[in-house]
Amino acid sequence: MLTGTPLENKLEELFSVVEFVDGRRLGPAFRFLHEHRMEDAKGHLLGYRGLDRIHDQMAPILLRRTRAEVLKELPERTDQIFRVPLTPEQAEPYSEQSNILSQLLHRWERQGWLSEIDHKRVLCAIQNMRMLCNSTFLFDKQTHHSQKLAEFREILRELAIEENRKVVVFSEYERMTHLAGQKLRKLGIGFVSLHGGVPSRQRGALIEKFRSDPECKVFLSTDAGGVGLNLQAASAVVNFEPPWNPARLEQRIGRVHRLGQSRPVLVIHMLTSDSIEERVWETLRLKKSLFAGVFDSPT
Repeated sequence: MLTGTPLENKLEELFSVVEFVDGRRLGPAFRFLHEHRMEDAKGHLLGYRGLDRIHDQMAPILLRRTRAEVLKELPERTDQIFRVPLTPEQAEPYSEQSNILSQLLHRWERQGWLSEIDHKRVLCAIQNMRMLCNSTFLFDKQTHHSQKLAEFREILRELAIEENRKVVVFSEYERMTHLAGQKLRKLGIGFVSLHGGVPSRQRGALIEKFRSDPECKVFLSTDAGGVGLNLQAASAVVNFEPPWNPARLEQRIGRVHRLGQSRPVLVIHMLTSDSIEERVWETLRLKKSLFAGVFDSPT
């Protein structure tokens, strides 16, 4: 029996796991991938096909219990995408990083390879673009331009003050949670903050304060709080940015939308328009469709 993080990246990972369990079940790797991957002329992945056949092939060795089957009494969950533009001050350095990335990718296409230094430059440019979508402060540690934080202020005013909800707010970046905390202080909204630097022995006290203190409306967290925490005191989740990994996104939301939750849950996904975040969101959609196509029964 194999257990752990579900398939979330690519079909090759599934083939590797199944080959370990039953080496003949899916046939040769080259034939399996040729039948089920759709690529463009340059070999770039466009999508998948025939996933229902994979589901049928795996049926004799697959035992899966879905979240819906385990938690039939979960309340309604509503997901909203909240698109925000870049400010001009964000757009200028973002464009510079995007140009650097474009030049490196063109070099990759032209040469067919990149040096180790250029690989690091690609990752750095992508990370810089993602940080700039949140705030220029994450990028230069000096300026403070962020349309997301301006919108966040209004979202939390509505959720925490007007609707009297408790809210869990996630970001990959600890500095972004600090900036969010500054906005909450100005609004007079009480909060606690969890990140990787908080000792494990202190986390219980943070959760208890959020649960029991009526003045503590917001639980700010990096992905250090994405697993292992029960935060059903909240009825709303705000994601400052989409993670690459769909399982991580569901783990965030699952801190609130879980067994023991009695109220409908609102999930707000903040997404920067015309940016790398939209490509990340599309990647999440593709990964989710791959997982559903292979493991869920075909309709």
